[in-house]
Amino acid sequence: MQFGQHPAPGHSGAAGSSVNSSTAITAATCDQVPAPGTLPELTVRSGKRRPAGTADANLDLVHGRATVIPMTGPTEPKLAPHLRDLPRDKRGYLVPAESPWVGDEPKISKVEPLLRLILAGHRACAVCGYPTLVDEPVWRIYDEFSRNSTHEQIRRDAVTDNDIPGHLVCMLYSALVCPFWRTPGGRLGRDSMFQPGAARGAAPAIMGFNDYGLLIDPSKQLGGVDNGVHVYLEDFAGEIVFSDPLADLADPYDALRQQVGGRYIRHRRRHYAPTFGGGQRLTKEATETVRLLQQHGPEAMVDFEGTPRASVRAGWASAARRR
Repeated sequence: MQFGQHPAPGHSGAAGSSVNSSTAITAATCDQVPAPGTLPELTVRSGKRRPAGTADANLDLVHGRATVIPMTGPTEPKLAPHLRDLPRDKRGYLVPAESPWVGDEPKISKVEPLLRLILAGHRACAVCGYPTLVDEPVWRIYDEFSRNSTHEQIRRDAVTDNDIPGHLVCMLYSALVCPFWRTPGGRLGRDSMFQPGAARGAAPAIMGFNDYGLLIDPSKQLGGVDNGVHVYLEDFAGEIVFSDPLADLADPYDALRQQVGGRYIRHRRRHYAPTFGGGQRLTKEATETVRLLQQHGPEAMVDFEGTPRASVRAGWASAARRR
């Protein structure tokens, strides 16, 4: 399998080989779990190269990659049951599970590396925090440029990303309510820190894969800013291309919302807002997730842009807890 981000000059993935090595994820990788609020804040950026003037694919919904859900109002679709109790920020936006908190303040455009690790460890949705079930694909929204780049990676059978995916119903909802995704001519704000004024593109898509996991650099600490962790996506399941989400996605969302019902809320949620346990719970579960990762070990070692990475399939923490 060829792993690598969207090709850059002088870089290409090399074939990975299976190993039997539980020591590839070492104690040095997993120790020193920082307390919440002291973890380095990492601005999510796309690893895919893009020409100037196009939108970045891996941003929060204010800046381009929609997972934050705007304030309720007459045009807001009816919330699915598992979204109803998500906390809102001061502007009225629902705060997704992948966003870290500093005290009572969510940091929408930041990510704590260990929070991303917890979500993958429990195969939890980046929006609602509930598990994505093994009989369902996982999904993420891609702007037009990143969608095309991802199709190139699919043809090479090695798709990598920086973002944790989630439920289809959560991504449909995000696409419906986010101002960036809502109009074909949507552009990032002129004050955006990422590609100011960049366009969404005419044909973004919600793309699905049947499974995913992490590629982990065993030489780096998992809590560091440059922690060497990337998401790999397996077995392309399809895509939902849209232009005007209100016209193209409202009916599919409403039908899926009713079909899902309360299916997800039967499971444990991985969301660390103050109302869901906050920093104390995050510290406890981060420590446990890292311990289980070290115990689980890698399923294979692969090359990622010339460096060895440990490959671990999502859901290892939940699987260990069931045993």
